Amino acid sequence: MDKTMSQLAFCILTTFAALELQAPVQERFDLIAPGQPQLRSSAVLDGERLAIVDPQGQQFTYVRQPQLDTADGTLWGFYCEPARRYLRWPAAGVGNMYLGSARGTVMEWTRSSMRVQRVGPDAANGEGVPLGLEQVFPQTGPMNLAVLPRRDGKAVVAQIDGEGQLRFYVSEGDGWRTRQAKLRERLPSGAPLALADDPRTDVPLVYTIDARGQLVEIEDGERLRSVTGVGEPRFPAASHLAILDFDSRPQGFAVDQRGRLWQLDLDEHRDHRLVEPLAEFEPGGPIAVAAGPQDQVFAVNRAGRLLGYRRENAGWSRSYLVGEGFVSGGSLWAMRPQPAVATPGRVLLAAADAEGRVRLLTDTGEDSADTLPQRFSVPPGAPVAVISTASGLSVMAVTSEGQWFEWHRDVGDWRPRLIADGFPVGTPVYFDPAGGYAFAVDRTGRLIAARQIGPRWVCHVCSPRFAIAPQLVRRTMTPVQPLPPVRVEFENRHNEELVVRLVDVRDPQRPMELRIPPGKSLSQRLDRDAGAVWEESHLVLGPLGELAEEVVRYPLPPRLLYEAVVYTNRVTSVYFDRTKNKGPVPDKETKSLVSLGVFPLPPGDQLRDGDRLDVHAQAVNRRNPGAAALFGERIQSNAGDGLP
Repeated sequence: MDKTMSQLAFCILTTFAALELQAPVQERFDLIAPGQPQLRSSAVLDGERLAIVDPQGQQFTYVRQPQLDTADGTLWGFYCEPARRYLRWPAAGVGNMYLGSARGTVMEWTRSSMRVQRVGPDAANGEGVPLGLEQVFPQTGPMNLAVLPRRDGKAVVAQIDGEGQLRFYVSEGDGWRTRQAKLRERLPSGAPLALADDPRTDVPLVYTIDARGQLVEIEDGERLRSVTGVGEPRFPAASHLAILDFDSRPQGFAVDQRGRLWQLDLDEHRDHRLVEPLAEFEPGGPIAVAAGPQDQVFAVNRAGRLLGYRRENAGWSRSYLVGEGFVSGGSLWAMRPQPAVATPGRVLLAAADAEGRVRLLTDTGEDSADTLPQRFSVPPGAPVAVISTASGLSVMAVTSEGQWFEWHRDVGDWRPRLIADGFPVGTPVYFDPAGGYAFAVDRTGRLIAARQIGPRWVCHVCSPRFAIAPQLVRRTMTPVQPLPPVRVEFENRHNEELVVRLVDVRDPQRPMELRIPPGKSLSQRLDRDAGAVWEESHLVLGPLGELAEEVVRYPLPPRLLYEAVVYTNRVTSVYFDRTKNKGPVPDKETKSLVSLGVFPLPPGDQLRDGDRLDVHAQAVNRRNPGAAALFGERIQSNAGDGLP
């Protein structure tokens, strides 16, 4: 026995000695500022030390400060004594850094434009970010989720995080367990996705549209395969996807790059297009589905009409009109509610219309009397979730102020309840009726789970551990130093007269009109937006359990200020009397404006003084002549008469 214990002790001591002799594994990174190659830097992470070399060759060493870590563990804190600078480093080794400064008891963090990219062998294994992907995978904006209630009463939530990694969250009692998928391929950050049960494992099948525009299936969080081939259909990256089960075979629905709605057999890799000339949709736009005795599919077309399809024996019905006045490509929610809420068999639809009103209507086109009051500002086309229970109907959405609200109605008026604050405008919200949880991703990229306890909602952070969500103290938006106006030359290189309507998003009812003869150009003075800084202050738990104020700043990109709607002033008919006019010149020509297309003018400093725009080429290349209808009716004019 003594001999055995001695051998065991020797093995343990030998193991510890070997571990102590091992040098920490060095990880190497590139620091890249998109569009500014001259600012490229490098970094080496060696245990508790982070050495950064700037473009001038100066090295700054940062020491690990765990008390500066974010509550969810996604960012690690460091401090450099000589530079007196704090920073937060992405724990995953990819993503943006944050720079910090201490002002009294307040710690202020600003998101850096520098992106961290792992180099070396690990990068070849898919853990790094190849150059140029910053334009493919946006790092800001609302994050989409997918929720799958399981048969054991638990729920699985999935998202593609800010670094393009697939993450799962599984409910465990009152907490959540997180798991990151092991994929070599980076996915579009925040992209919509759909889940389906996999009888072989407790990890659901995941469907999403990748950066190549292909529908892919992810099995067991590891194995990725394409469901669509290299030909048609082709979808925009991060397109919305909806799933229905047909006789235990999952069917996907998505809108391709040409605005066509497709049905995709996810098992047999077959596809079917729902063809109708007037049903052109926004590429990659949202789709709502409702399963039942008669499956139905819904979407808003480019004219703002809410259209529906019913499943028939051999396919689908022709589209039918459900409602008008919605936003092209706007979000929809569809469900079959409790009998106490709507007529049995009817589908209840919810959407924020073009005026920002949350409307509830049935698939027959009847507006519900339960439409929410207008005193709550919701962005047009913003995502809305509806919950139907025995106690009544609840609607959830994130308002224009970034507040996550629930409106509940049973017998009387709608009763609003604030769930949480600090969410990007347009954030989708989700609900698991089996577990009673609602979900949304906040402005810092954390998954927030909300559960109703008594008369109020209690929010928790799901990643990577159970924690109370921080409390918002204040929120401000500060414009940056304005950019001076510029003068832009609008050129007509076409052989017909062009009419350009410059629609200012700040005053869309009063567009500027330019009439440009063939081979000529007109100059126009235009404003430019410089962007802004969004600042939020939260009360968070410090390392000793105390409450401390933390400020995070987010740079907002410049707004797009102008849309150019382009028409040709074309001769469409000739009227003359040959008994009186024997000459070659007709008595009168009638002209009309024929739409060519709509294109946006570059925002911010991308629009420069002296720029020359080939108006005809810009409009035609967009291939969206029907988009002109979004800016008003077509204008008619007679030759020689001025434009109205």
